[in-house]
Amino acid sequence: MNGQTVIAPSPTQVRERADLTSRDVRAITSRLTRPRDLLGEWKAEFDEWISACQEFRDFENEHLVAPETPAPLDLRQHRYLLFLLMARGERLALDLRELTGLSDEEVAKRTRHVDAFLDNLKLAWVTWHGEDNPAHRELLAPFLGSNGCATAPGILDGRTN
Repeated sequence: MNGQTVIAPSPTQVRERADLTSRDVRAITSRLTRPRDLLGEWKAEFDEWISACQEFRDFENEHLVAPETPAPLDLRQHRYLLFLLMARGERLALDLRELTGLSDEEVAKRTRHVDAFLDNLKLAWVTWHGEDNPAHRELLAPFLGSNGCATAPGILDGRTN
């Protein structure tokens, strides 16, 4: 072969290339089965988001509800996951409006489904990270000024040095 040595991949390399999650396989199958079905792709993304919301609840129960006092790292991870899930849900709702061929009623119905989950996530945000949570307020106290707003000397007051 033109004087070049061909090195076959090792079994481990082949296995690593073939290791796809069920989600990856489902996404590939969906796109091959319905390559132009944008609603089908939206439904697959919605289903994945719902699964992520359910796994998030498992995390919440294990790390925030079960312990007497949640650890600061668990609260931060919870807040981060909430942010990601809420942002993804809002994106799903916006994506619905861009799909062609759906009636206004169908868009409204699917948006209500997304909003139901978003409302639940927002409730978790208020419950664990809202101003009414004394444990969270106590964790933030060193960073809050007397007016309850975050302080960052030199940044928020216009000084750059």
